[in-house]
Amino acid sequence: MKKIIAFLFSALIFSFSGSLLAQNAPTPPPKTKPDTSGVGHDVKKATKATGKAVGQGGKAVGKGASKAAKKTAEVGAKGAAKVTDKSLKNRKGPNGETVYVNKYDQKYYVDKNGRRIYLDD
Repeated sequence: MKKIIAFLFSALIFSFSGSLLAQNAPTPPPKTKPDTSGVGHDVKKATKATGKAVGQGGKAVGKGASKAAKKTAEVGAKGAAKVTDKSLKNRKGPNGETVYVNKYDQKYYVDKNGRRIYLDD
């Protein structure tokens, strides 16, 4: 029984080592001749134009995301100010924004980017 197990174990080892030795080195891709028909130039030109259009589309997406982020910040800051601070009914910011007073008696308003702008008064 021991001889059968030893034989199977050695056969298993040899089968793995044989598959490792059978690997070939990678071959470089075949060299091609340069394109002289002019078609490749047109394809490159079209690819460049498509890339510019995609880049412009990416800029538009970035602008939309930036606007959404600013609006989210504004709404969040105004919501936090309404919950934590007291609003002044008789006072407005430069563009009609609500003016709040924090626990340190500092007056501020929230601008369109969601930042607190403190007033000097």
